[in-house]
Amino acid sequence: MASNDYYRTLGVARNAGDDEIKTAYRKLAMKYHPDRNPGNSESEATFKDINEAYEVLSAPEKRQVYDQFGAEGLKAGGGGGRGGFGGFSGGDMGDVFGDLFENLFAQGGGSRGQPRSRRGADLKYETEITLEDVLTGVKVPVSFERTEVCDECEGTGARGRTGVKKCPACRGAGRVQYSQGFFSFSQACPECGGQGEVITAPCKKCSGQGRVKKSVSINVKIPPGVEEGAVLRVSSGGDAGAKGGASGDLYIQVRLKHHSHFERN
Repeated sequence: MASNDYYRTLGVARNAGDDEIKTAYRKLAMKYHPDRNPGNSESEATFKDINEAYEVLSAPEKRQVYDQFGAEGLKAGGGGGRGGFGGFSGGDMGDVFGDLFENLFAQGGGSRGQPRSRRGADLKYETEITLEDVLTGVKVPVSFERTEVCDECEGTGARGRTGVKKCPACRGAGRVQYSQGFFSFSQACPECGGQGEVITAPCKKCSGQGRVKKSVSINVKIPPGVEEGAVLRVSSGGDAGAKGGASGDLYIQVRLKHHSHFERN
């Protein structure tokens, strides 16, 4: 390694607290991670140095030995070095590397977690009412087009159960395992989106999308005294979600028709 000064490696003072050390490690690990620097041997070496330093400084017992006897003291005691993650507690691993890989995959477009269900889009339309309607309140019909779950395949996108097969990439698990140096982690399978299945025979009605466009008409209740430009929300009245996701909302903006004799103050 380039230096046995672990504090210098992480860029922190010798009296740095646990949170400061963890923050410094996260920042450097993100910068020098091999996935961000493919083929760069210098970055890979730096990344290993960073891991070695954090392995020692994040473990109270190892840090105490290091502060008293240096890196040689750790070797004499059988600790430290690049042999693994012996100095990490389970909490450290979940906290630090969970955040690290979440950031990596978020920026890379991948997903760490669940199948790719998505909330449907919100929709916005306008409706006009008269001044008399403002005084009494009114129900107005609103016609528009929205995306709904396909009733032919019930949102699966497949032509019955024979239209799907086990995903060959993840073998039906919905997740795939990766290893990179010291790391071993899993993420939602990019081939099937975490579903564990892939469509082989798409539904003819929705072409495998699981959703179709439909023209609908609903009655929206406008309360008395509504203001010009007011926006009313119809919960779940928007586009249907994908892969079991929640529907979006429908927003209706109220406009007042011009009155030949009166106007609202």
